[in-house]
Amino acid sequence: MPPHDPDSTVVNAFAVPTRLASVHDLRACKRVVSEVRAS
Repeated sequence: MPPHDPDSTVVNAFAVPTRLASVHDLRACKRVVSEVRAS
């Protein structure tokens, strides 16, 4: 895949925020689970 491939740039532009969002969701889920267990 060439580095200047526009398709790969679009994929990366969507993949990075998706990964960040999934990490954020995992942290939020862990926090909710810990709160439920504590109550």
